[in-house]
Amino acid sequence: MAVPLSSASYFALRFITPYTTYSDSNGDYEGMDHQIHHLSSGQHTQNANFSGWDVYRSQLQLLTWLDPDIGSDIAQSLLSQSRQDNVGGIDGHTYPMLPML
Repeated sequence: MAVPLSSASYFALRFITPYTTYSDSNGDYEGMDHQIHHLSSGQHTQNANFSGWDVYRSQLQLLTWLDPDIGSDIAQSLLSQSRQDNVGGIDGHTYPMLPML
């Protein structure tokens, strides 16, 4: 259950944890493999343009506690990006592609 927030508090939280909605209204989006994908079961939006490690260790836990649906969408978005980015890098390791809108 989400913790109730005032409009100002919610806006402030969204401001410090910026990301972009990357999926269309029908749930389709272009994956890291340049193929068209559809949202996973239970996912509301595919998100992109996270600041990565900067928010992983600080704001994402708070955001997920305050609004579990948004936190779940962010986690699923990162998982989807990781699974779709299968380009091998140096020594066979995979280095993540980051969408820039």
